[in-house]
Order: sequence, then structure tokens, then C-alpha cells
Amino acid sequence: MQHWKKSALAALLVISVAVGSITPVYAEDIVQMEAEAGAEAAESKRETDLIGYVYVDETKLSLPGTQNIVVGFADETVLPETAVLQYHSEVTGELYESEADAVTDGAVLFSEEYTEGAAADEYILDGICYTVNGQEWMAFFTDEGIETTAYTVGILDDVQTYGAEAIENATNIYVLDGNGEMTVESGDIEDVEETIAGAAEQTGELPEAQRAGRSRAAGEKKLVVYLCAGHDTTHIGAEGYGMREEELNFKVRQYCKEELEKYGDVEVYTDRDSVDCKYPNRVTGYCLTQRIVEAAAVGADVFVDLHFNNSIATSEASGAEVYYPNISYNEWIHMEGNVLANQVLDQLSALGLQNRGAKIRNSTTNERDDAGNKADYYTSINVSKAYGITGIIVEHAYLNNEADAEKLKDENFLKKLGVADARGIASAYGLTEGEDTGKMLYWDVKPEDWYYDAAEYAFYNNIMTGLRTTQFGPSENLARAQFATILHRIQGTPEVEYTERFPDVTMGQFYTGAVLWASQKDVNIITGYEDSGLFGPSDYITREQLVTMMYRYAKFVKADTSITSELTGFADADKVNEFAAEAMKWAVGTGMIKGDNGLLNPGGNANRAECATIIMRFVQYLEKHPAEPDQGQTPADDENQEFTKA
Repeated sequence: MQHWKKSALAALLVISVAVGSITPVYAEDIVQMEAEAGAEAAESKRETDLIGYVYVDETKLSLPGTQNIVVGFADETVLPETAVLQYHSEVTGELYESEADAVTDGAVLFSEEYTEGAAADEYILDGICYTVNGQEWMAFFTDEGIETTAYTVGILDDVQTYGAEAIENATNIYVLDGNGEMTVESGDIEDVEETIAGAAEQTGELPEAQRAGRSRAAGEKKLVVYLCAGHDTTHIGAEGYGMREEELNFKVRQYCKEELEKYGDVEVYTDRDSVDCKYPNRVTGYCLTQRIVEAAAVGADVFVDLHFNNSIATSEASGAEVYYPNISYNEWIHMEGNVLANQVLDQLSALGLQNRGAKIRNSTTNERDDAGNKADYYTSINVSKAYGITGIIVEHAYLNNEADAEKLKDENFLKKLGVADARGIASAYGLTEGEDTGKMLYWDVKPEDWYYDAAEYAFYNNIMTGLRTTQFGPSENLARAQFATILHRIQGTPEVEYTERFPDVTMGQFYTGAVLWASQKDVNIITGYEDSGLFGPSDYITREQLVTMMYRYAKFVKADTSITSELTGFADADKVNEFAAEAMKWAVGTGMIKGDNGLLNPGGNANRAECATIIMRFVQYLEKHPAEPDQGQTPADDENQEFTKA
């Protein structure tokens, strides 16, 4: 899914650049845009609106420090009025934006400052949004033929700076000299600080330039909700009984914001400060997309688009309905959207509105995911999903239905609608009124779930992070690299120097340090596959592999491993591989593995809920059964103890 997400972002960011490459779901918007702007202007942009290069001052940056970035256009006469660099964290996946510090003919200059206390991270540059002659355009670097460029901040374990080699080996790189003129340099440029400073002096700082700050500090768990008042004075909505949808949407959004901010562990953002449109000369699709881009920039988990209905066919239709994402591209966002939609509907129907149900609507174009599922129809939902955000559309009532309209004329009822929306959101993610508590916000972990205590334990002890702020993913299978990372965290994430231990464990992956640490001879928790010499980081971990790693870890920390039990009570005991037999007896004897219906299922994949439960039992066991000072054991240095291929 990660690969699709990046592809989808690419399609969004080049929407105004190359009409032929646009995802079909936006075809109607593009037709309208070309009709307004003219075919000749669109063709002109296709010829000149290309990014020529991206230059990164330092691929590895020590703290404190300043990172300078130059983005150059293929057409050196382009002079942007504004520009925003879009990038993301390879470590956390967070999306960020930074406004330009200076512009000159053919290039834009960005300067990012990192303080002493900044978190170590790796940043991938995605694209740039810029304005030329009052027109705003977007371009995604990889779609312009430029390899994804990266730089690292702080001390990370052997981080690979992707794209650096492409820059260093480039035949020509255009940079700005002290007079703001374009010059051609060799690929290996030692320092560009002085040229950037000179260019900034020539062109001047952009007026009131404000860089978009990082939305959340590392480790801070808050639900970020972006509320959108659908329609505006430019892109008007439905009408009925003297009421206009855009005006009602804005009022309900304000009431929703006020109510939602009473809860802890939530940050609330809105799309604009008035009923007027921020992009009055743009088509609806562009305006909607920009709102989602803004939501992504603040790290939104949820995008809520508020509306009212109007049926052309009949005035008998009434009540509330909520649209949520279909299953295409991201099944988890589909499931989360369903929970959110129904919680909001429960609150709205409690106000006396007919519950018309939680609904999905598929695209009428032929865009499909790899499984053949059609994309979503609505831009708000489709684009939100591309950014990893759960988007819903709330249709509160029908403006042309007399009974609904009578309720909507009462300002107090409009407030009740906003409050109901907020309470539905709060219910879906378990928010409580009051101050922030730092609680887990998983929609897929409820107090009645058998794995609730384990998920909570893993969350508060920072042993297992969620797939997202709002999602634990209990039924997702756990990869071998993920489990190695969990053990590494339990040990306190010790640093290790990079060596090529396994051909499939390269520098710069989130699991690199964990696997290298666990595979050291004096640790010997991981030995890899005997037949291939590979580690298999993305392979799902089996139950017997999991307990074997835990058993070896217990020996490494010199915990008591003497408690064992024979496996004769399990019908599939003969399925346990020889390398895991001793570990499995220990896991059963300590109660970490209890079996299911008389089966151990040693070769079965361990999902995240099972893993969290076993890990909780494991850590609690280590706390209760430390080794005697003279009874400590160390892992056997036995290269024959290899995992078999699952």
C-alpha cells in the first residue's frame, strides 16, 4: 500500500502539469480548468513547468544545523512569486511543508533550521507547490525524472541517504552564485550556504514567509482532526426554504470545532475563517484538493467534510447520511471510516433525524487498485485516502424537505448538529473531555477486546507502536523485522555500527540497527535462514520463530529459562521444528504460549494482537523471574541454530 500511496500523491501533485497523466477521477475538473484557462495556456505550462534539479546542501546534518535546499526549473526564466517545499519523514511518515526563503530567476531557495533538541530523522523531498503570475502549480519530483532526494538529521544508525548518489554523480548541477545568477557546477558541491545567502540578499526574503512547523513532537499521541465546511461563496451548494448550504455548513463546522476542543488528546484545524473561498478563481476539484493538502501539512488523521443534502427528484427525501471510504487501496481506512461514519450517524439520529445509513460511492471512471476495486467517487474521500487520511462526508439533512428545513431554521438545532458531529468523532476514537492524557486513540481496540490490555501495555511502554495514531491493526501479521525492532526497543535501542550481516538488510531501514544488534555473536538472537543466508525482514514471523527469538533474548539478558513443559498435550507438537523445540517448551511452561483449541500452530503467522499479548507476558515474566547472579546464561554461539523458511 505504501507504493500506491506515493503513486497517488504523484498523480495529485502533477494535476496542473500534464493533463495526459492525470488520474481519471479528476477528468471533469481538468476539462473545466482547460476550458477556463484555454488550451494554449495549458500547453504552454506543459512545456515549461518542469523541475530541472534538486540540490541538497548536506546529506547528513549534525545538530544544531541548517539544511539548505535549491530547487531549479528546467526553464530558467521562471520566476515564482511563492513556493512551498513538500517532504516527509522516512521514520514516522509525517508530511511537512516549508515556505521558500528566497526566489530568483529559475530557482527557489529553502533553508531548514534544526535545533540541538531536534529528533534524529530522515527526510524525503516529495515535490513543490509554487505560484507563477498568480497561478498556482504543483510538481512531484519523481514524475519530473528526479530521483527522490533525502537528507538525514542527527545521529541515526547507518542511515542510507537515498538519492544522494544521483546528485553526486550528476553531470551538471545548476546553483546560484552570490549575485543570484545561475552557474553550472560539478556534481560534488561542498557547500552552498554562501551562494544561498547571496541570492537571498539579491532577491530579498519572501514577505511574511512562515515555515510550516512540525505538527507533532516525536512520540506525542494526539488525534488531529481537520474540519471542512463544504462549499463556499464561490463554489455554492444546495438551497432550500431560504437557506443556503454553504452558510449552514460554516455554522455547523464552528459549533463542531467548539465542542471537539472540549476533549483532550485532540488538535482541531479548519479550512478557512469565513464562508468565502480561499481560491475564488479555481475549480471545485482544485479547491477541495488544496484543503486536503493543508490537512496533510498539519498531520491530520481525520478529514471531516460537512454538508447538507438536496434531492432534485423529490422533496420527500429526509435525514442524515455519511459517506466513508470504500475498500480500494487501503482496507484499514475503509474500516476506520465505517466506524467513524456510524458513530456520527448515531449522534445525528439521536436528534430525531432519519438515519439514512453509512454509505460508500465508487468512482464512475475506471480507476482501480491492484485487486480490481474501484476508486472512491468523491474527491474529499479519494484524495484524503491518498494522503493516508480517513475522510468522511457528513450530509446532515435535506434543505428541500419541509420537516428537515423547519429544524434547520433553529440556530440551536444547528449547534446540536455540530455537537453531534464532535461527539461522534470523540466516540469513535475514545476521546474524553478534559486535559490531554496521552492515551491510545486506536479505533480498532475496544475495552471489550481480548487483546485490549496487551495493546495498552505495548502502547504505554512504547514497545509496539500503532500502524497509525488511530490504528493498532490487531489482525495484521507481524513481519520479522518488526519483531526484531520490538526486542531492540525492550533492550533500550542500543546503537550498533553497520556491517553487511545479511544481504537483504541494507543501510537506512527502520529495522537495520535492530537486526544488526540482534545478530551479533555476543547477542545471537537472530541467525537468519540457513538455506539462503538471508534474514527475510518482510517475511511474516511464525509463532515458533517468535518464541525462539524471545528465548534467545531471555538467555542474552541472563533471565531464568529453566521453567519448561513438554508439548505432548498439543495435537500438532510434531509440527514444531527442531530449532524451536526447546524455546517452545519454555514458552508453554511459562504460559507465554497457551495454544488454541489444543493446537500450537507453530508455523502459523503471528498477528499484532497475538504478538502484543505474548510480549506483555514475556516482559512481565522477565520482571518476575530474573536469573540468580551465578546462574546467568548467554546465548549459545551456534551457527546451526537457523530459522527454517516459513
